[in-house]
Amino acid sequence: IYSCFFFFKQKTAYEIYQCDWSSDVCSSDLAGIVYYHISRYNDAILTLKSSIYYNKEKRDYEEAIFWLGKAFLKIGQTDSAINTFIQLAYMKSDYAPMAMYKLYFIYRGKNDKKNEKYWLLNLADTNTPFSLAAYWNLGWFYYTSGNFKKALYYFNKTNHRSEEHTSELQSH
Repeated sequence: IYSCFFFFKQKTAYEIYQCDWSSDVCSSDLAGIVYYHISRYNDAILTLKSSIYYNKEKRDYEEAIFWLGKAFLKIGQTDSAINTFIQLAYMKSDYAPMAMYKLYFIYRGKNDKKNEKYWLLNLADTNTPFSLAAYWNLGWFYYTSGNFKKALYYFNKTNHRSEEHTSELQSH
């Protein structure tokens, strides 16, 4: 409750009603995320689109793009979500691996093997914590496709990366 109060006390009622985020672009991201969490997805979409528009010049809108894609998914606009996540996946952003992971799950749900594999391979190359999940999912992808040699390769890669990660944690 406090965080919502803190956000709203910074905006006038008129600005909130009009979705005018030009005076405080950070608040628009927060408002969009709040709308998402209270299941007001259409309001989240309008607010996040506005935030992205006002932040384009500063290139400080990656989080808004991520939540926009999630909101599109919630209202069943899968194609809009895909386009949004693809835009984010090709940006040099901390949110790019999360967008790739979302794309993988979308295409997996659509049973689109070509795009499912494409996004897993891209995700594996990010060298982030998502890479480990990508290796395992690639192993599963090839296993269920009957390509056991490639499945074993990716499952072994998962184990190797997991051991690296464990030794990194132990060295700190």
